[in-house]
Amino acid sequence: MPGHKKQNGIDKTLLRVPITMTGNKGLVYGKILVDDFPPYIEAWLKHRPRGLVIMPAHRWNEKFQHPNVLRYDGNSQQLKKIKKAMKIARDRRPHEPLDLTSLRSI
Repeated sequence: MPGHKKQNGIDKTLLRVPITMTGNKGLVYGKILVDDFPPYIEAWLKHRPRGLVIMPAHRWNEKFQHPNVLRYDGNSQQLKKIKKAMKIARDRRPHEPLDLTSLRSI
């Protein structure tokens, strides 16, 4: 999918925050990554172990799991969880761990 279509979908669905589109996610700093390809996610998390990943759900990534990865298939309950996780990631202080335990109650 072209980058501008991905950005429009993100803008409509999630919080309005500045985003960066790139081919090599491992090189880009950020607190939140949106990607559906596990090897890119793993490369990014290798350098950002306290980062949050929103992973759009597809057949090719259905078995991929990581504590910092939230899979999203369009479900409204999942969207509530993702919005809360994004706020947690945004407000996390430097060197503070990403604590998503409060999402269990959603």
